[in-house]
Amino acid sequence: MKKNWRGVQVSAVTLAAWTIFPAPVLALPLLAQTTFGGAGDELGTGVAANSSGVFFSGAGPAGNQGVVGQYGSSLGPSAVWSRSPSDPAAFQGVALTGNGVVTAGWSYSHTVDTVGSKEFKGITVLFNADGSMGGGVGGSVWARQTPGAPGGFPYGGFEFLTGVVTASEAGQSRIYAAGLGQPGFSGDLGRFVTKYDESGNILWTRSDTTTIVHAASSTLWDTRTTGIAATGDSLYVASRSENSGVHPDLKKYDPDGNLLWSRTSAAAGEYRSVTSADGKVYAVGQTNPDTANPDFLIESWDAAGNLLWSKTYGRNSAQDILNGVVFQGGHLFAVGSTKGNTAGGTDGILLEIDALTGDLLDSTLWGGAADDSFNGVAIAGSTLYAVGSTRSFGAGGSDIGIAAFDVQGAPEPGTLALAAIGLLALGGRRSGR
Repeated sequence: MKKNWRGVQVSAVTLAAWTIFPAPVLALPLLAQTTFGGAGDELGTGVAANSSGVFFSGAGPAGNQGVVGQYGSSLGPSAVWSRSPSDPAAFQGVALTGNGVVTAGWSYSHTVDTVGSKEFKGITVLFNADGSMGGGVGGSVWARQTPGAPGGFPYGGFEFLTGVVTASEAGQSRIYAAGLGQPGFSGDLGRFVTKYDESGNILWTRSDTTTIVHAASSTLWDTRTTGIAATGDSLYVASRSENSGVHPDLKKYDPDGNLLWSRTSAAAGEYRSVTSADGKVYAVGQTNPDTANPDFLIESWDAAGNLLWSKTYGRNSAQDILNGVVFQGGHLFAVGSTKGNTAGGTDGILLEIDALTGDLLDSTLWGGAADDSFNGVAIAGSTLYAVGSTRSFGAGGSDIGIAAFDVQGAPEPGTLALAAIGLLALGGRRSGR
C-alpha cells in the first residue's frame, strides 16, 4: 500500500503547509482498457465520449501522423473506425459537435504561409461521427487552417493548435480551438484562440502576445501547455506566463471574443487543462515546470476571477504532472502522470478531488513496468475514460492507451469510505492519497 503523499495548501489569503499521512481509501474500479497502435510510437492526446462510445485523438509514428477514431463504450479490442492522415502531422485534442467529431493540430502541406518561408500552421478538422468517409483531408468533412493566413500573429511564424472544445450557443454548435505561435523573430510563443461555426466558418480570432514559453525553454515543443473550456456563455483559456518567472495564467472571454478578465496565479507553475461547472473554474497542471520533480497543481477560481483555493500534491518527491480535468457530482477527476512509487518508469494517474475544498480524496495508478501516462479525460454517464500513451501494453513501442473507470460509486466528498484494496485487474492499481 502506498501512502506517501505530501500536500501543500495555498489559500487566497493565507499560506499553510503540512505533510499528509491519510488512511487508505477506495479507488475507482477499472472497467476495461485497450490500446491503438503498431510497431512505431503513437501518443494519445485527447478524448471525448457520449452514449455512442469514446472518441480519441493522437499522433502516429514519431509524431508525424494525425490519428482520430472511436471505440465502443466497453472498449473492445478493435476501434469502430479510425483515420490516420499522413498530414496533419498530429491531433492535439478532440471534441463532439452536433453531428461530427472535431480535432485540432498542425499541418504543413494543407496550410498556406503568406509571410516569409513556409512553416507549419494550425489546422482544425471535422470528421463524421459515424466514421463514414468525407471528401476532405484524410476522409474528413472539412479541414480549416486555424487561424487563416497569415495566422495567429502577423509575423507568420510556426504555429500549432493545442486543444479544441465545443459548446452549444443559442441551439447551435460552436467550435473553439486554442493554439500557440511565434509573435516575432525570437521564437518565443504567444497564444491565440479561434471560434468556428459547425460548417468551418471562422467567426473570430483573438491573439495574445504575452509570452507563454521562451524559446530557450525545454517545453517549447510540449503542446499541452494551453487548456481550453467553453460553457456556452463563457470561454476559459488556461496556460502560463513567463513575463516574470513562470506562473499559471487564466483568461475569460465572452462568446463574442471580448476579454472579460485575465488572472495570473501567485503559484510557480503552469496550467495544462481547465474545466468549469456550477459557476466555478478549475485549472490543473504542475508546479515549477522545466524542473526535474514538479508537483501536481490544482486551483479553483470563481466566475469573477477570484482565487478560491490552491493546492499542490507531491508523490514521493518525484515528477508529478496533471494534463486533464473534468467535473462531476461535486468531484474533480484529474489525470496525468507520476514517477513516484510506480510499477516502473512513469505511470498514468487519476486523482479524485473535492471540488469545494480541493482536498484529495483518492488516487489510482495505471501502468506496468515501462512508461505510461494519461493526457486527457472525459465522462459519459457513469464511466470515466482516460487517454494517453503506454509502453507497458500494446503492439510495441508507445501505443495510444485508453482506460475506462467506474465513477458511479464515487462517494460524496466528506463521506468517503475508508477501505484498503489491493491490485486491480488490467493494470489499474489503487494508491493511497
